[in-house]
Amino acid sequence: MTELARTPDMIAGEINTIKEQVRGMAVQASVEIGRRLQEAKRMVPEGQWLAWLENAVSYSARTAQNLMALAAEYDSGNGKALEGMSYSKAVLLLSVPRYDREEFVQDHDVEHMSTRELKDTIAQLQDQLAGQQITMDEAVAAADNEEKQKLQDELDAVKKELKELQHTRDGWKKQDDALRAQLVKAQSQQSDAEKKALKEAKDARMRADTLQQVADGLVKEKEALQQALKAAQDTSPMIQQVTPPEVEAELSRLREQVARTGEETALRAEWDLLRRDYERLRERLDELAIRDGEKAGKYRDAFAKGLRVMSSGIGGMEA
Repeated sequence: MTELARTPDMIAGEINTIKEQVRGMAVQASVEIGRRLQEAKRMVPEGQWLAWLENAVSYSARTAQNLMALAAEYDSGNGKALEGMSYSKAVLLLSVPRYDREEFVQDHDVEHMSTRELKDTIAQLQDQLAGQQITMDEAVAAADNEEKQKLQDELDAVKKELKELQHTRDGWKKQDDALRAQLVKAQSQQSDAEKKALKEAKDARMRADTLQQVADGLVKEKEALQQALKAAQDTSPMIQQVTPPEVEAELSRLREQVARTGEETALRAEWDLLRRDYERLRERLDELAIRDGEKAGKYRDAFAKGLRVMSSGIGGMEA
């Protein structure tokens, strides 16, 4: 069997392959160490962590922090851009923001860069990001100022509208107070008029009752006289024959007077009631004219027409 002749290129390829394997193992080993450091830190009593690092594993606080940071990146799913890197380069790449890390690795030949070159390139990136951050902060500040001014303008507009509404409400309140005062005054006047009308009606009714009582008394007297006269006529025809003419004439006059007095009293009572009702009607029309002249005029015309009709009826009765 013939052995293949080895060449420098073949040897270089083997060396690079071994380097890649060792490099990948170095990062993975660093991640595993970082996970165990995280576990130990949760167990070590507070205040004894630095002493434990030095005595137990001979690590400085910075080295332990870097190892735990690598483990945290891998465990959170953000370690893809660190795969295949040496420990030193992986630690440097941690300073690149997560959302820029993969793009940074793709845009730069990190694999063939020295640690110093990678450190300088990352420093330049950080300077660019710092400048962008300043620009972004300024843009945010400008946007905030513009938004604040917009909100202030809206607030001023709302205040102005509120002031106008307040002025309108005050005007409405004044109108409402004036209307309430007018209503109270009208109710008071109406109440006084109603009290006056009720009192007059009561007085008229009392007078009518008194007149009715007088009329009833006269009717009773008339009936008593008629009964006495009838009894005298039925009891003694002789008395009727001998009744002097002057007595007979006086009896006839009394009978006529009794009949006339009862009728006149009743008619006068009815007339008094009609006259008072007429006066009350005029007062009500006058009060209505103050509130609504047009409506009062319509009622006046209607009532006048009715009174003329009733007057013509009374005249027809006389005819």
